[in-house]
Amino acid sequence: MKTFGKDSQRGIAHVVLVVMLVAVILVALIAFFAVAKHKKPTTQATSNTTTNSKSNTAQSQSSAPSGPKPLTREQINVQRKNDSSKLRVAVAEFEANNEGSLPLSWRDGSLYGSQDDTPSAVKFEHYTGVIVADSDELPLYADGIKLVLAAECGAGGGTIEGSSRQTAVQFATENVDGSFAPQCVSD
Repeated sequence: MKTFGKDSQRGIAHVVLVVMLVAVILVALIAFFAVAKHKKPTTQATSNTTTNSKSNTAQSQSSAPSGPKPLTREQINVQRKNDSSKLRVAVAEFEANNEGSLPLSWRDGSLYGSQDDTPSAVKFEHYTGVIVADSDELPLYADGIKLVLAAECGAGGGTIEGSSRQTAVQFATENVDGSFAPQCVSD
């Protein structure tokens, strides 16, 4: 059996000590990151020593939970485009359910035709109602949606006379400056 001298025993002891030190440091780092991961962020108060009520109000407001963020212009424009698609689908559904008849009006969230027709419901993301019109319509420069019967899209977002079976949907998207850009989608 081979024996080790005092110098080699000290070398082994140093290696064991370093390995143990590295293990302790790793355990401490793992524990630190685990706690930091589960810790909820807190808001900082603006000042700890303010005494006027305006500053105290600001402090209490900064720690109040915030509600949902308002939609951006781009997100609302996407909703407008989605709503135009939903309206076109509802018109196709109406035609399928009513022997090819087109809807004639809108009320209470549904498209209606003649008295015996089955209504077709639409659930919009942005709009609350639909204007139903006939044939030639000027471009829509406002926040609204319009179903145009016997029409197809013309230049600049307006509509022109189409066949009695055609429909067009007019709406507008908002520009950066707050104005509206006319849109038209037809069969």
